[in-house]
Amino acid sequence: ANCYKQDFSWHPVGGTGLTAILYTVVFFLHDPFWYLEAAVSHPHVVNTSPPTTTSETWTETNDGRQFQYPLITIAANQGFALSNITLANSTTSTTMTYAGTVAVGTSLVIDSANYTVSNAGTGDLANFTGAFVHLAAGANSVTFTGDDCTVTFAYRIRFNTPAFD
Repeated sequence: ANCYKQDFSWHPVGGTGLTAILYTVVFFLHDPFWYLEAAVSHPHVVNTSPPTTTSETWTETNDGRQFQYPLITIAANQGFALSNITLANSTTSTTMTYAGTVAVGTSLVIDSANYTVSNAGTGDLANFTGAFVHLAAGANSVTFTGDDCTVTFAYRIRFNTPAFD
């Protein structure tokens, strides 16, 4: 957990000189969650036969006890350029659409925590519509519509701080 000192004050206890003081420290907890040290990464290969634009649904499981804003990478690594991509999480009722084209061998990266979209390393929020997909705690029903590719959800599992558990 990351916290910052917001305020500090002190005063001597009456009649003790400086041998005893009372002090107050106020901390600000900007992000009140505990995180596992290592990130988890869940790749899902969308691969149809014959290759065609398709919709595929799978369960994406968030093992933490809090919602997640994942880093979602959609890699055009199956020999096809990607266009008109839709990703939906029916568990959280969030859906995003990407109208640009992802060239073969490159990736679309959607950072749901920082609200950024990049295609082959170049910012491309202009082709993004909808909501940034996030994950509820537990099982999430995710549907991808587009061409064959690999969709990866990456995040650090987070929990409530012990005081709020």
